[in-house]
Amino acid sequence: MMTTTLLVAPAGSGKTTTAVRFALERAAALERVIVLTLPNQREGWLERLAAGGASLGVEVTNLQNVCYRMLDRLGENRAVVLNPGRVALTRAPRDGADASDQSRRGAAVRP
Repeated sequence: MMTTTLLVAPAGSGKTTTAVRFALERAAALERVIVLTLPNQREGWLERLAAGGASLGVEVTNLQNVCYRMLDRLGENRAVVLNPGRVALTRAPRDGADASDQSRRGAAVRP
């Protein structure tokens, strides 16, 4: 049976320290541990787990990776367009708009 634990407390109250200790205890008991964190916090988590004695049995990931894994397991592994690509794709139709349409709106027309 899988259990979920959510720690909620003010900043600086020891949430991360408590979570690291909890993760290491569960991993030592041979339980599967998944830490869901922000992408930019992964390295810090790995360092804390290693400093705590070990990190084997603890997976540190983020919500985006979990979603990709779920799609892959469902056979929905499609190409994903990241933010810079989305911006480029949304600009393309505007950049290719009819010049007469742009001039009617008073927009500058690119050659």
